[in-house]
Amino acid sequence: MGNDDEVADLAALARQRPIEVRFIEWMPFAGLGWDRNAMVPWTETRARIEAEHGPLAPREDAPHSTARTFTFSRGGAGRVGFLASMRAPVCRGCT
Repeated sequence: MGNDDEVADLAALARQRPIEVRFIEWMPFAGLGWDRNAMVPWTETRARIEAEHGPLAPREDAPHSTARTFTFSRGGAGRVGFLASMRAPVCRGCT
């Protein structure tokens, strides 16, 4: 059982405080009981946040950044980030 129903509440923390809340797609590590059908794509997580908090504006991330980060178009102290480990792998940029 995931917590994808709580992403808007978690993102609210970043609207209220100057922090970055990051969301990661479920990764198929050994021992996790990987089920591709249970994975929630980062785009769906973003859509859930935008439905509650309005559009997210992309930030210009460093070329080797592991996350795509966004600010709140309707204002907020922090930002949210997404690690799209399955849809847009970032491991090639890890150091």
